[in-house]
Amino acid sequence: MMALTSTHWVILVTMLAASIVVAWVLRQIIVSLIKQLIRRVSGDVPDIGIVRSAARSLALMIVAESDSVLLPILNLPDPVTIRVGTTLDVLSIAFLAIALYRFIDLVCARAVLHVMRARTDGHEIAETLAPLVASTLKVLVAVVGSMTVLGFLGVNVAAIITGLSIGGAALALASQDTVKNLFGSLVIITDRPFVVGDWISTPGAEGIVREIGFRSTRIVTPTGSLITLSNGKLADATIDNIGIKKRHQLSTAITLDAASSKVDIETFVERLRGFLAQSADVMQAEPMSVAIREISPSGIVINIMFHIRASRQPEAAGILHQLHLTVLTLADEASVTLAKATS
Repeated sequence: MMALTSTHWVILVTMLAASIVVAWVLRQIIVSLIKQLIRRVSGDVPDIGIVRSAARSLALMIVAESDSVLLPILNLPDPVTIRVGTTLDVLSIAFLAIALYRFIDLVCARAVLHVMRARTDGHEIAETLAPLVASTLKVLVAVVGSMTVLGFLGVNVAAIITGLSIGGAALALASQDTVKNLFGSLVIITDRPFVVGDWISTPGAEGIVREIGFRSTRIVTPTGSLITLSNGKLADATIDNIGIKKRHQLSTAITLDAASSKVDIETFVERLRGFLAQSADVMQAEPMSVAIREISPSGIVINIMFHIRASRQPEAAGILHQLHLTVLTLADEASVTLAKATS
């Protein structure tokens, strides 16, 4: 490149400074427009971080392309004009790819939900399908953007594609597990043994499905741990979808001392039934039972059975804990004692 004069440097620095200012102003305008558009179309508030990122890339793309168009009128030396013009074209393509990449995160879930709106289970399908669609589009944008940039830089893209096709067989052999996981994802999407938000139990984990991706499914366990299972193995596994159940049965047994009087036992049972009938944890429309199951010299066994909402299954241990504390309180009030362990 030939040496630049002071005037040329002043022109380039001025153009750069003006571009930064214009990009900042454009970003603010685009952020405002995107927020208003999404609120008007979907009625919800978009993630401001994603909006700003997408707006920034889009503004930089517009500025870079505008500078490329205005560059010839600056009367710079031809080699400088060509070099700067190529750089600006590459930057505009790169910024456009980044903007599209961020827009996928912004609109994909909403678009899928809009397409599925006519189905009664459209929301569940959208939550499952959106991550897969977003991943596919992101890969497509990244590949097309990279190839376009390489083409502007003078790289022989056709030769790269040819090389990739020759190595495709080897790549397919090396990525058998990936292909298996991809087909597993398709099986999960089409057969829908579960969707995002369901509580499932598998040989590998039990918990709430957080995300279904191309390669794996993420499950949050009752303890808060995040477990990742490959979709290939998950599609072949036995899956108990607890989340589709509307209710979950809980039961426990209390053994009273065999010397307890009949009146005291009846009082205890009636008070325990009254507690269950008034408990907010118990589904009142579902069957519940407090009844003597067995009488023996070692004690009088009372079975307690009731139902809670399936969505509250992670809280089952806490609900039983509270029930046992209540049993101890009611036993004291009814003057009955628990049976002692026999050696």
